[in-house]
Amino acid sequence: MGVSARILVNCHTQLEGHTGDRALLAEAGRLREAVRRTSFLLQTATDYHMTWFRILRAKTGGYTAHGDPALVSCSGRVCLQG
Repeated sequence: MGVSARILVNCHTQLEGHTGDRALLAEAGRLREAVRRTSFLLQTATDYHMTWFRILRAKTGGYTAHGDPALVSCSGRVCLQG
């Protein structure tokens, strides 16, 4: 058995008896699920806005010779009220 294999067996033996903190594992699971849901919501919002932006480009800029919506120059705007 090579050195790497012996090290791996040794690590496996040492880790085999250890179990994780149930509360900590549960919290990590909740965090993982929250991040997954947040990712899904952000992707859905991005898809929604990109679809409407494509429709807006087609309505205001017409189409290219290839049938794609023409590029329309727009500036990003943010309105904050406090």
